[in-house]
Amino acid sequence: MRRLLPIFSTLALAFLPAVGFAQDRDQNVARCQDDNANIAIDGCTVLIQSGWESERNLAVSFFHRGRAYFKMQDHDRAVQDFDEAIRLRPGFVNAFFQRGDVYLAIQDYDLAVRDFGEVIRLDPSDSIAFRYRGDAYLAKMDFDRAVQDYDEALRLDPSDTAAVEARARARASIGP
Repeated sequence: MRRLLPIFSTLALAFLPAVGFAQDRDQNVARCQDDNANIAIDGCTVLIQSGWESERNLAVSFFHRGRAYFKMQDHDRAVQDFDEAIRLRPGFVNAFFQRGDVYLAIQDYDLAVRDFGEVIRLDPSDSIAFRYRGDAYLAKMDFDRAVQDYDEALRLDPSDTAAVEARARARASIGP
């Protein structure tokens, strides 16, 4: 028994850094998803730079950091992080949606239409993506396409009052 004790102690010490890392990782995952943008950016950056994350987890970290940058109105960094999330996970619907939202905010309506179109391709039941793409078409003064998207948003979610109001604006812009 005395011989096993030194071996066990050596093995236990070898695993202590992994246990500490797991606790730190869990804390950084929580920080990465924090509502406070600065905390989220710090937590996500630690995860991204750790070298321990899978591609899927890296994509999620880039996604959350992109959302934090968007919240801080750092649109360039937000787009860069959403780009990286999409590169790591090509079908990452939420990253396309959030990047489209950034493009709406910076009035790059063609890119917003593209990203919301990709969301719709990946998830044709996403009524909000139809509404947001309609908003981009409305801003581009492509009123017919805007109305089509608002119609589809309302078919998918008849309670969407924002789509009702936006469709009325688009129809009024078309004229009699």
